[in-house]
Amino acid sequence: MRITILFITLLLSNLSFAQNKYDLDQFINEGVDYYFAPFKWTSKDLLYLGLTVGATYSAMQFDNDFKEFTQRNRKEYSSLSILAGRYYGEPLTPIVLSTLFIVNGNSNASAYQKKLGFEIIQSTFYAFATTQLIKIVLGRERPEFTDDNMSFNGFTLFDNDYFSLPSAHTAIAFALSTVLSQNSKSDVLKAASYLPALVTSYSRIYENRHWFSDVVLGGIIGFVTAKYFVNVHEENDMLKDESPQPLFSISIPIR
Repeated sequence: MRITILFITLLLSNLSFAQNKYDLDQFINEGVDYYFAPFKWTSKDLLYLGLTVGATYSAMQFDNDFKEFTQRNRKEYSSLSILAGRYYGEPLTPIVLSTLFIVNGNSNASAYQKKLGFEIIQSTFYAFATTQLIKIVLGRERPEFTDDNMSFNGFTLFDNDYFSLPSAHTAIAFALSTVLSQNSKSDVLKAASYLPALVTSYSRIYENRHWFSDVVLGGIIGFVTAKYFVNVHEENDMLKDESPQPLFSISIPIR
C-alpha cells in the first residue's frame, strides 16, 4: 500500500510538467475507458481473454519445476543481473524515466519525448493497478511460504504473503518495455527492449517471490495495457491528421 501511495504521489507531481495534449485529464479519462473497455469487447477480445486464462493455467503446470530449478541453483546473494531485473520492475523506475522524458521534452519542445514519458507512466501505472486488483481478489500464496502452487486464500486486502498472482514487477517491466519498443524505429531496438523485462521475470522466480504462472500473467497484463494506450494515442493522432481542412484560404491584408 505504501508503494501505491508513493507511486500515485510521484505520478501527480510528474504530470504537472505535462502540457498540451498529454495532461492529467487525458490520463484519467483514458484510464476510465481502459477499465470500461471489457463492456465493448468483441468475440475476438473474448478469445484473447480465453487464451490468457489458458496460458496462465498451462503455466501453472510448470510452477513447481521452475521453482525447483531456480532454488536448486540459487546462491546466497543475488547477482547483479538479478538485482537489475528486480529494480527494472520497481515502480520508481518508470517514474524516473517518465520524469526525465517529460522534463526534457518540455525544455526542448519535443512532442515525441513528452509522449514517450506520458505513455511510460500511464501504461505502468494502470498495469500496476490491474495486478493489484487481481491479487486482492485471488489471494494466491507466494512460493516462499508454500510448496503448493494451488494455495489460494480468496479475497485478501492487506496480507502481502498472498499477493503472488500476478507479478506486479513483471507487469511494470513489460509495460515499460512495450512502450519503449512501440516508440522505437529500429527492429533491433524493438526486440532488445524486452530483454530487461525477461530478466525481471526470471528474477522474481529466482528470488522465490513468484511462481512461473505469476510472471506469465503479469507479462501479458503489462504488454496488453501498454499496447492499449499506445494504440489509443496513435488513433488520436490519425484522427487529428485527418481532420477536414478548408478548401480555400482567403487572406485579407490589413492596411
